[in-house]
Amino acid sequence: MIEQIKKDFGNQNNILYVVSAGPMSEVIIAKLYENNKNNCYIDFGSSIDSFIHQKLTRTYMNENSNYAKQNCYMLKEYNLDVGVVLTAYKKPQNLRMQLEAIKNQTIKPKEILLFQDGIAQDYRIHFNDDLLKEFDVVKICDQNYGVWERFDFARKEVKSKYVCIFDDDTIPGSRWLENCLTQMCVQEGLYGTIGIVLINPENYPNSKDYFRVGWDGNLNYTAKVDFVGHSWFLKTEWLDYMFEDTDKFQEFKVVGEDIALSYKLKQKGIETFVPPHPYDNQELWGSYKKYAQTLGVDVNAVSLNPDNMTKMNCAMKKIIKDGFKAISQTDRDYIFNLRKNLDKYYMHNNVKNMKPIEKVLSVRNSQTKKYKIISLLGIQFKIKRI
Repeated sequence: MIEQIKKDFGNQNNILYVVSAGPMSEVIIAKLYENNKNNCYIDFGSSIDSFIHQKLTRTYMNENSNYAKQNCYMLKEYNLDVGVVLTAYKKPQNLRMQLEAIKNQTIKPKEILLFQDGIAQDYRIHFNDDLLKEFDVVKICDQNYGVWERFDFARKEVKSKYVCIFDDDTIPGSRWLENCLTQMCVQEGLYGTIGIVLINPENYPNSKDYFRVGWDGNLNYTAKVDFVGHSWFLKTEWLDYMFEDTDKFQEFKVVGEDIALSYKLKQKGIETFVPPHPYDNQELWGSYKKYAQTLGVDVNAVSLNPDNMTKMNCAMKKIIKDGFKAISQTDRDYIFNLRKNLDKYYMHNNVKNMKPIEKVLSVRNSQTKKYKIISLLGIQFKIKRI
C-alpha cells in the first residue's frame, strides 16, 4: 500500500495526508515522510471513525462526556503571547487574589501589568512595594481618568499579541485564558466574561430590556453578543480601533467603553463573543460565580451608582445615533434561539442538581428571568412573568 501511495503521489508537494490506521499510523507516516518531507502527515486516529464506520467509537465523540469538553495541549505549563492588565480603583483588597488567579492560569501570561486610576476624593491607595514588583509594568495615576484610560494604557504598554484586561472585581477560573485562546483559534473576535444581549437597546441598562450570557447565563458553547464586560480578551492591535473617532463617547468618562469597543470592532468586521461557560466547570469561566456575586456589588461598583446608570443610557443612545445596531435588530431568529438555549441549559442543569424534595415541587426563575419555572413531580412548566 505504501509503495502504491509513493507511486501515485510520492513526487507531489503540499499534500495533506490523513492517516487513521491504529498503531500502523506511525509506521505509514514515517515511511511517507522519509520519501517526501514537503507534505503534511497527520495521524487522525479515531477522530474520523464517525465518517468511516458511521458510528461513535470513542467516549470523547459524545459531546456530553467530560472527555469531549477537554481542550488538549502538549505541555502542562507553557507560555503563549498573551499579556494581562489588572486594574485597581477603590477595591485594592481584590488585587492579590486577582494576581494569584492569573498566576494559576493553565496558560501563563507573558506579562502582567497594573493600572491604577486616581481617586477624586482626598485620599490615595498605596500598594506594598513587594506587591508592585510582581508586575512587569505599573502605572499609578495622580488623578481620575475614568474607565477608558486602562484600555489606552494597554494598547501603549502591552507587547504581547493578545491582551486580557480585567475589571478590579473579576476573579477568573484557572482555564480562562486557555478558554479564550482556544475560541480565538476557531473564530477571531473579542471575548468577554459577561455578555450583554440587547432587546430594546435604547432602554439599556433597564434590566427588562437585555439579558446576559457568561457566568450569569451559562451555555456550553460560544455565543455572539452585543458587547461584553468584566474582562476583555482580544488582539492588542485592535485596541487602536477603540480610539478612532470616539471622543464623543469618551466624554462620558466613567461609562460607555464596553459598548464602544464592540461597536468599533464590529465596524472592522470583528464580532464580540462569550466563550463557553459550562455549568459544571467554573475553571473555564471568566469569573467564579461566588466572587462575581459578592465583589461585583461592592458599594464602589460603577453600575450601582444611579447617576452612572443614567450616563449609560445616554452613552447608548449616542452610539445608536452614530449607527450601532443590536443583534436583535439584524437577526431575531438568533436571539430567539439563544434565549431558548439559555433556559433549556439552565433548566436541565438545575433539575440535575435539585434535592429530592425540590423535584416534587419547586418554583424558580428562568435564567433570563422572563419565566417562572414550576417543577411538579419531575414535570416542568414555564409561566411567563408579567
